[in-house]
Amino acid sequence: MDSSDTDNRYPSVWVEGNTIYVVWVDNSSDTVEVNTINTASSDALGTQCTSADVGDDEVTTIAVADDGTVYVATEGTSAVLKLTFSGCTFTDITSGSGVGTLDEPTITTIGNNLHVVFDDTNLYS
Repeated sequence: MDSSDTDNRYPSVWVEGNTIYVVWVDNSSDTVEVNTINTASSDALGTQCTSADVGDDEVTTIAVADDGTVYVATEGTSAVLKLTFSGCTFTDITSGSGVGTLDEPTITTIGNNLHVVFDDTNLYS
């Protein structure tokens, strides 16, 4: 994260082995940004990946499967994204999940399985 870029907000971290994964929202471009820190190699930074515009999102969560698959969830648009670091490709995997706009998903992984929990706004009256 560039310290001169002062509009980065809502960070979240995940530790998998010797790697720390960090995600945050860049408010000026409405993008999700992800980077890694390799604690086994003098805390070397990895390649920073930046998503396309995901709308006016506020909170992000990150989870990494044992096989290295990186997942990110955003609050405002309620998207669940899969990140392929090779090429920095974000794929929206929300379709068919039941997650809708403003459902505020949070994610975790167990082994290689992604688990999504969200607030279904349809339950409110």
